[in-house]
Amino acid sequence: MINHATATVKNTVVATGAQLVTLASQFTMQIVFVQTMSANYLGANGLFNNLMNILSFAELGIGAAITFSLYRPLANRDMGLVDALLTCYRRLYGGIGFTILLLGLLLAAGLPFFVKPGLTIPHIQFMFYLYVIGTALSYFFSYARSLFIADQRAYVNNINQVGCRFIQNIVQIVVLVVWQNYVAFLMLHIGGTLLANLLINWRAKQQYPMLTWRSSQRIPETIKQKLRENVLGNISAKVGVIVVNGTDNLLIAKYLGLSVLGAYTNYALIVQGLSSLVGQVMAAIVGVFGHIGVTGSVAQQQVTYYRNLCLIALVVQS
Repeated sequence: MINHATATVKNTVVATGAQLVTLASQFTMQIVFVQTMSANYLGANGLFNNLMNILSFAELGIGAAITFSLYRPLANRDMGLVDALLTCYRRLYGGIGFTILLLGLLLAAGLPFFVKPGLTIPHIQFMFYLYVIGTALSYFFSYARSLFIADQRAYVNNINQVGCRFIQNIVQIVVLVVWQNYVAFLMLHIGGTLLANLLINWRAKQQYPMLTWRSSQRIPETIKQKLRENVLGNISAKVGVIVVNGTDNLLIAKYLGLSVLGAYTNYALIVQGLSSLVGQVMAAIVGVFGHIGVTGSVAQQQVTYYRNLCLIALVVQS
């Protein structure tokens, strides 16, 4: 029987520590970026990030829906069904990755529309597509992350991500200081993403050797129906996130230019960093909630919910 309290504490502590390390490395890299590259490049980086938020709509909330569907079979140790769900997840995310590559290619052709005339940078379309490739790779190889999250072991994923991100940021800082090359900076982003995903897949195959990741078992129709319902429910949430968080950089780049966007990005990084810290604390306990939801009583679910709600309120207030 999994100890929910232990899982909660371990996931939360590791997630908080990992996020603090990530924020420190990101702030350091941002300072170096500002000192070694022009404001236009910093603005372009912010613009690329916003455009990728829009393209991420292609994911449709499938990852969250699949993770939710894993809670019960993992609690019952029905590894055959787990294998079937992860196989489905791998195929769907492969299709999403190719879709994002295609949409990114089309969007790159129209990229000048999003930038104020006369305030762009050389080869911006090529640079944007490198950014697209780095994002698409995360969909091709990220399905193993949901397994650790659903199995109340989000700390494994957090350690993997922060380790690879830290190494990536250090090398990117060296590249910026020595060569001031934004293309090399983006290539390292691609390499870091690929390394993190390959390592988490290797870890999953080592710790879950009973999974083939290519199961031929059919998923029960009841689970398929629940997946469809959850995906449809997540679509409205994704639309809201894109509208609220995915358009500000576009408007600034279009009407004020990349240099103004670069200055704005510096301030936005501080707010986003604080928000992501709280978000990591909340995300770390999602797997615990899912496990209790399928194994515990209603009273246990309520107690766990209110305890964690109180903890989150204290974190936000502090």
